[in-house]
Amino acid sequence: MQREYSREDIEYVMKFLSTGKNVVRLVDPMSELVLDSNGIPIQGALCNNVWGHGHRCENCSSLRALQTEETIYKMEFNRDRVYWITSRFVIVEGHPCILEVVADTTDYFIIESTQLEEVGKVIEGYNHQLITDALTGALNRNYLDKVFIPSLEFRQTHNIPVHIALIDLDEFKSINDTYGHNAGDVVLSDVGGFWKRKFDSRSKNEERVIVRYGGDEFIAIDCKNTFEDFQKNVEGWYERMRKTSYLGEGSFIPFSMSIGFASTTETGDWNWDNLFKRADERMYAQKQAHHALISSET
Repeated sequence: MQREYSREDIEYVMKFLSTGKNVVRLVDPMSELVLDSNGIPIQGALCNNVWGHGHRCENCSSLRALQTEETIYKMEFNRDRVYWITSRFVIVEGHPCILEVVADTTDYFIIESTQLEEVGKVIEGYNHQLITDALTGALNRNYLDKVFIPSLEFRQTHNIPVHIALIDLDEFKSINDTYGHNAGDVVLSDVGGFWKRKFDSRSKNEERVIVRYGGDEFIAIDCKNTFEDFQKNVEGWYERMRKTSYLGEGSFIPFSMSIGFASTTETGDWNWDNLFKRADERMYAQKQAHHALISSET
């Protein structure tokens, strides 16, 4: 299948595909912008405007197409309408982008009208589950690896700083060993729920999210505030946090967390692995300090 097009060729293809209610456009999913046939962003045209919201779509098919350099398909339910999205990787005048066709297929979707809302909820729930940790409600590694990390290049180009806090439960193995794994799940759920209430915004260029990185580790990400304000907010929230989980029948589990911070503004390093490594080293240093303090008190 042809991938490389001249400006004239892509304009012809787009005109051919623009039939009926189809929305046909070139998009750069990294910047979330709609492009003209020269690959230049169209002023004020965000790719998510077609859905009536201002944040990146969950499981963005165009972002996946850009990453895989393939054609990706997706069904979307929005405002009682059914859409079939085709995101095709193309190169126009040497610039990689996505040829996106959004087709309104509501009138051709064979299903009882009374079931349309139910099916829409199923599809929406499935898309949400792909990027959400079921236990804690935080975003998961799938979101981090396939949505956020690929956006770093765009954020660097547009000088949008990224701050992270690696949050790790202290002595979590001891909690599982002492109270059982179900108790450990309760603690994780409480911790994830608390940080999700503080970091739950996916507005363009102002993302503030919490990701369950794995096990008892979470990553808070902030692309809105200064690094200093981010640290103050996280430390202040943690200080005021109720650090016990209730198991029922009067049983409570105390816990604590170690936190390591890092930011792209510190060294100008936009490599995710390096950013994570700095936060991990600082978190580990704090964990050792906590362990030493506990040992001295006992």
